Formats: sequence, structure tokens, C-alpha cells
Amino acid sequence: MKLWVCFLLLASLPLSASTHVDAKLLVDCAEVAVDQPFQLGVQLNMRDHWHTYWESPGFAGLPTKLILEPVDGLTVSALQFPIPKRFVDEAGYVTYGYDDETLLIASARYTGNAREITLKGLVKWLECKESCIPGEQKVSLKLKIGEAKAVASPLFEKYVPRVPRPPTGDFGYAVDWTFGEETWQARVTFDAATTQALGATPDKIAFFPLFTDEVQHNEIKAKQDGDRLVVDLDFGSFDAKPGAPQLSGVFDFGAAAAPVRLQLYPEAQVSTGTAISAESTGTTAADTTAPAGDALDHSFWSILLFAFLGGIILNLMPCVLPVLSLKVFAVVKEAGENHWHRIKLGWVYTFGIMICFLVFSLFFVVAKSAGNEIGVGFQFQNPLFVIGMTALIFVFSLSFLGVYEISAPDAGALYGLSNQKGATGAFFQGALMTLLSTPCTAPMLGTAYAWALTQNAFIIIVVFQVIAFGLAFPYLALCYMPGLVKLLPKPGPWMLTFKVLLGFLMMSTAVWLFSVLMDLTGPDGVIGTMALLVGLGYAAWIFGQTWFTERRRGGLVAAALVTAGAVYLGMFSLFDIRYPKEGETRRLEELRLQIKAELQAEQAESGGAEAYFQEIEQRFSSPRELAWIPYSETGLAHLRQTNRIVFVDFTAAWCLTCKANEKLVIDRAEVRQVIAEQQIYTVKVDYTNKDDHITQMLTSFNRAGVPLYVVYPGQGDPIVLPETLTQKMLLDAFEDARVQVTQQSKRAD
Repeated sequence: MKLWVCFLLLASLPLSASTHVDAKLLVDCAEVAVDQPFQLGVQLNMRDHWHTYWESPGFAGLPTKLILEPVDGLTVSALQFPIPKRFVDEAGYVTYGYDDETLLIASARYTGNAREITLKGLVKWLECKESCIPGEQKVSLKLKIGEAKAVASPLFEKYVPRVPRPPTGDFGYAVDWTFGEETWQARVTFDAATTQALGATPDKIAFFPLFTDEVQHNEIKAKQDGDRLVVDLDFGSFDAKPGAPQLSGVFDFGAAAAPVRLQLYPEAQVSTGTAISAESTGTTAADTTAPAGDALDHSFWSILLFAFLGGIILNLMPCVLPVLSLKVFAVVKEAGENHWHRIKLGWVYTFGIMICFLVFSLFFVVAKSAGNEIGVGFQFQNPLFVIGMTALIFVFSLSFLGVYEISAPDAGALYGLSNQKGATGAFFQGALMTLLSTPCTAPMLGTAYAWALTQNAFIIIVVFQVIAFGLAFPYLALCYMPGLVKLLPKPGPWMLTFKVLLGFLMMSTAVWLFSVLMDLTGPDGVIGTMALLVGLGYAAWIFGQTWFTERRRGGLVAAALVTAGAVYLGMFSLFDIRYPKEGETRRLEELRLQIKAELQAEQAESGGAEAYFQEIEQRFSSPRELAWIPYSETGLAHLRQTNRIVFVDFTAAWCLTCKANEKLVIDRAEVRQVIAEQQIYTVKVDYTNKDDHITQMLTSFNRAGVPLYVVYPGQGDPIVLPETLTQKMLLDAFEDARVQVTQQSKRAD
């Protein structure tokens, strides 16, 4: 039952899809003649920093596809891709694709007798920035059938010459290969006649492999050797020898000659064909598209190590410590029990964590496939989840305070019932540990989360399971090592006092959840949840008073009725759970209107946005207080142009690590003094509520969640700090930024 609660809570979280690419179907003529070739084009326009993929994507990615509905008499060739761009990510992985704009071209011919036809279809692609989103768009195009009437099209004129063609019959070249376990090397030599016909200079030559599931292309070196052109290609291999029967690639010679598609293995053989052009008869390019390789190199194992160590360290994070104390109490309580019984409970606890992490990873997989921008800790952006967790923690703490207790009424059944209770409790505590650990990221976990969320479903699940095992590992090790258990205090009367203290510690966790709820729902949600907890507390007291008496059945009925009344009063009367953000939205709207009225009055005198920029320019911190500036994209850009240091704090109300860093590191006298003396701007980015723009900002820094700390030295490159912050790290970053800003000022002078 408790496991189903985890599933239901996760299922209540919404998904939303978005796309950053526009697709359009074009034709190169105003009218199509029967049995005469013409060209279709798929125009893709990509927003800033987003890209789609070439026919051979590289280390990862998927090529764009055009799926047309059948039309009698119409034949359409496979899409042909113009020369792509080469992208290299921070990990060194190479992919090939397009940003800004491209036109994919297909040759077509109509042999029917209609006077007009309508093409309908679907364009499917994979769009990527730091994260990748599958996209698709329906397209349609009406074609008139009559006399062939060409029409001037800048797009076709631009991209048709960039589509690779097969070589002509007099194209001469030879290839020599050297294969190794880690590197492949190929030397391509073009004969004198071909070299002269190409007219290309060595520095303009580029190469794009069509066998990216076999290797990663690292380097190209071209030189003129007498009257011949020699090109050396260096590859990082995934195997000691080719697995494909043939290897092909595309050479781009710049503006000197059209790009050429060449076979490179098993031997250099000249192919014949006709270049695609506005007058061509429409050749169909061979389908050389191969799925992206899933080769796992050393970086994968490094990420798994980061995930495991991060999971272990996560036990020490502020958001986990309250629940970790429950396990310490369990170990003390079970210290005198059978060794194998303790190990069994340890594995049940581990299983509970891994099951919940599996649910989380599956949710990430589904959300990613739907095109949703997601980050770690997302469930704490959902008011219903926070209310459910608050109620669960509160009721759980009441059992520690002695309000109610479930135990066997007779000694004869004690052993069997306690065994069942122990396993159930261990599993539930593991699940609870998981749910409360997700708002925070430990050292190394940010890297593991961000890397995993860019991979396929299997890799995401594997990384999350390794994190889960790391989180459970300390307690599991304690169960296996009796020597460590013996170091714990022996059971005694002190345990009753310790149990009560743990109950109050759990109450403090509920207080933290209330602070999150305040930011999500405003006062209405907090008041309604408080009323709910009062009713649940009364129901728990009735349950505790009647469970071991003859009034047990009546007590259960009364507790159920009180619980139902508390749910109705708190969640449907004082606060409507069906519209959790309505009250807060209304309050914010009133506040916005008030501020807008004040701003309009000021703008009438000062002249618009410049007044806002001038105001934030003068917002400096003092040694006593930090002057935080609310984040806005234009505001941050303006502050960086002032050539001052800007410190940006990505935080959220539900992130305890963020709050701990702010109190223990950032808002300290030594740090405030430096910020005030150097007049450093402090900007706060609030991620409490879901914001796709902030999610994209986080992923641009290879982070999947908060906290994130970034120091901008004016318009220089940002300095990214780790999740677990120290004063020395922060002050050193400020000093590095000060040096860069000084150098920028000298260069400007």
C-alpha cells in the first residue's frame, strides 16, 4: 500500500511538451509537369543554440525523417542532407547537424492524371541543446499539375549545391588504412587530374564520416604532395577492425567544388552518378543512416563512480539527516537481534530506496520522451506532493511521541508480527529516505544527474540505481559488520527518551515542508494543511486510545470519520486542493497590479526601463546586509555590461542545501565585507516554482538541479562553483573574477 502511495504521488505530476524547431514543406517549382522530376524540400528553422542532426549524427542523435501519406502516381526519394556542421560537447563527443536553418531535399516525380494534388505528412526530428527533445510537426503542400514552371528559390539555390554527390567516372583516388584497437588512420590520395579539377586548397577541406557507429572522427590533415592532394584522417575507434562491410564518408572542398560522397573501405572504388541540381532527374541517395552508437567508454564508468560516491555523501546532506536518524535508532534497537535478521532488514531498506529511485528514473524517461524540461527535485514544485509529504511526516512523528503505536496485543504472535513489521518498516523508511533526499544534490551528484538525463532510457535507469545503492550503502555496511554495531549503545530505558527526541526532529522536517508550501500556495495552502494535520492528529490519538481495547472497531470508524472530516475541511473548504495555486496566483496578481501602478507613475517621470536599470545599478550590499536583486534576463545582461562582478545564486525554497549554504557560507560577515568592498552585484534566481527557462539555464551549466552558484567577471566567462560551498571557494572565485575584470578594464582603455 505504501509503495502505491509513491506511484500515485508521482503520477500526479504534469508533463508538458515543447519544441524549438519549425518545419515547412517546400517545392522548387510553381507547377509540376507530369512525368517530369521536381524537388521537395523540408525547411527546418531552429531557435538559438538548438540543433538537429545530419543523416549520420555522430556519437549520439537521430536524423530527421519525412513521412508522407501515399499519393497515387507520386514517387519521392529518400531525403538528401546538405553538408552539416561539426559539434563537440564538453566531454569531447562529436556530433553532426544543423543550427539556425537548413533545407533537406528529396527528388520526386508525378505520373498521375490529377490537376492538383495535396501532399500531407509528418516531419520528425531530435532537437538538442544541453538536453535533447524529440520533435515532430505536420506539414502539407498543394501542387498544381500542368506545365513545368520553375520558380526562383534562394533556399534551393543555396542548399542544392551543398548536397553531397557520388563521384563521376573520372574521379580518381586511393585509400590506405591502418586499423588499431584505439585508433584508425586513413590516408586518402587524390590523383593529379582529380586534384586539378577540384582546385581546393588543403586548409578548406573537411570530412564527415558516414560510419559514426564504428568510430569518432578526431582530426583531418590535408597537404599538397606535388600534383596530388593527400588527406590524412584520424579516428578514435570502438573496435580493432571494421564491423560494417563498407565505410563511406563525405568530403567537402569548400567553395571550390561540390561535396563528394566516397567509399573508403574495403578499397577505394570509383562510383558514377549525377549531381543533384535543379535540372536533375532525381537520383535517390543510398540510405547510409545508422543508429547512433551506444558505445560506453571510460566516462560512463567515471559517472557511475560519481553516482555511487554522491549517493553515499547524500546521507550527510541536511535534507536527509532527519530521516537518517530513524535508521540509527533502528540499528540501536536491533543491535542485539540475530545477525541474519539485521542483514535481511538492511537489504529490504536498500530495496525500498532502489524501487523509489526506479520510479523516479522511469518518470524522467517518460518526461524526457514527451519533450519536458526537467530537473532534479521537481516533485517539490508540486503542492499536492508537498502536502502529502507533510501529512505523512507529521503522522509518522506522532508515533514517536507516543500518540499511537502498532504492536502485537499478545506475546504469542509477537515474533511473527514484528518480523513482518520490521521488513515493512525498513522498506518504507528506504522509500521515505528517497523522497526527502531528492531536493538536494551532493558533491558529484550534479554531474551524474546532468549526464544521465542526456542519455537513453537504459543509461538513466542504471545511473539512478547506482545513486540509490550509494544512498543505502552506509546502513547496509553497518548491517554486515557486527563490529560496528557493537560500538553503538546497548538498548535500555534511554531509548524511550531518544525516540521522543526523534519525533520532535521529524516535526522539524514538517516545519521545513511548510516553508516550501508557503512559497507554492501562499497562506491559504498553509492554513488548510494545518487544519488537515489537526484532524489527522486527533484521528491518530483516537486510534492509539482504542487499538488495544474492546472499542477497537468503533475507534477505527471514529478515526476514519475524523480523517475524512479533516480532509474535507482542510483540502476542500479552507483550501481547495483541486486548484492549489489559485489563491497564491490571485495574491501575486494583486501585488503585481500594485507594483505596476507604482512603476507606471515612476516611468511617467523617469522614462521607462532605464529607471529600472539605474535602480539595480545602485543596489549594492553592505557589510551588514546582502542586497539581492531578483533575476531577470535583461537585468543580468545589463549588470554584466557594467564590467562589475555579478554573483548569481540559483536557489529554491525546497532545497535545504541551498538554505544551509546561504546561512553558513554566503550570508557571513567575511563574505558580506568582500561583496560590499568590491561592489559585487548579488542576483537570486528562484527555482521554487517550475520554470523551463531556469531549467534550461541549469542544464547549460551541466546541472540538473539546485543549488548552483555562478560568478560572472563582467562580460567574461562564468566561474561555476560546486554544490557544497565553502567560504574559501567563494572568496577565491571573487578574487579570480576581480583580476579578470581589472584586465578587461585595462584592455578597454
